[in-house]
Order: sequence, then C-alpha cells, then structure tokens
Amino acid sequence: MPLKRLKNDHRVTTWRGVEFWMADEAGSLVFCRISHEALWDQAKRTHFEGTDLKVFQAYQDLFEQVASDAFDADAINEAGCVIVTKEALDRVSRAALGRRRVQGAGAKVQAPQTPFGGAILRVANLTEKRRGSREG
Repeated sequence: MPLKRLKNDHRVTTWRGVEFWMADEAGSLVFCRISHEALWDQAKRTHFEGTDLKVFQAYQDLFEQVASDAFDADAINEAGCVIVTKEALDRVSRAALGRRRVQGAGAKVQAPQTPFGGAILRVANLTEKRRGSREG
C-alpha cells in the first residue's frame, strides 16, 4: 500500500534530519524521517549544496518513494516511524546505476536530469565515432 504526499506539506528540520507526514491509502497518517546522514550523502552524491531542507526539497520525490517502499516492506521502528537511511538511498542509487549500465551497453544514453532540469552528464558510444574517423 504506497504512501502519498499530503496536500498540506508539513515538514520540520531537526537534529535527526527532516521529519514529515505522509498518508496511506486509507488516509491514515504515517510519520517519516530522512536521516541527516542520508540527506548529506545524497547531496554529496549529486554535488548539491544547501541546507537539509533544501536537499529534501530538491529530492523530495526520491525520499518519499524510498519512505513508501520502506513502509510497504514493514520497515518501521518501534514508534511506527518510517526512517529513510543512507543505506536505503545507497541501495536505490546502486539499482538505478545498474539499470543505466544495462540500458547503455552499446547505445547512446542520456543520464537523468537534475531537479532543476539540467542534464547531470551525457554518455555516448564514442567507439563507433572513432571507427568512422579511422576508416575515412
């Protein structure tokens, strides 16, 4: 049962990270937290600079999806809180990187966009271009 973003987006920054509420399909509130370590690791991974709140805002969709997946897997603490950790984000990043590698084998691939619309990087199959220049 996936979690959904609330219409009135309530979140607070604490020494633990960013805490926010989501709702399950029945409308029940679920308390979630993105750890400070997870926020800063994501910022470092993507070369993003800003406060915890700015990192959360830039990657909110990702963080909410990971929180929803954790909720679906019953990965909640004794207080009923879904906590998104650095390790959870590492697993998501490794899985996404693996998909890009398989997708990009021998083909042109455009990497994902930044939250601001700019491409992070562009990878092209340069081998074919080099072969063409040697033959001509």
